[in-house]
Amino acid sequence: MAKIVIVDDSRFLRTQLRHLLMKHGHDVVAAGEDGKQGVELYKRHRPDIHFTDITMPGMTGIQSLESILRLDPKAKVVMVSAMGERGMVKEALKIGAKDFIIKPFKDERILEAIDRLMI
Repeated sequence: MAKIVIVDDSRFLRTQLRHLLMKHGHDVVAAGEDGKQGVELYKRHRPDIHFTDITMPGMTGIQSLESILRLDPKAKVVMVSAMGERGMVKEALKIGAKDFIIKPFKDERILEAIDRLMI
């Protein structure tokens, strides 16, 4: 099972995602509410997969993605975004995000992304 960090400014989304992942046997090692926390959590835990929102106060998900990839070019970062953020999703994939998931997400889509990245 995967060791995972979740970063999103929505406590509801963090909780929802944590419960889903733990229910399916994954180890959610940490959760944060902004990009700066996300980078620090990545440094501390070196997760298998790092889920991050794109739009957050302070350091955005795009900025944290860039920082994480400087630390670890092989990092598996999955961007989670609202429907209207397609331009930012394309930018994140170009920078090096491994996948993106549109909110509101379907449980199966999250689990499929993990399965694909853990191969």
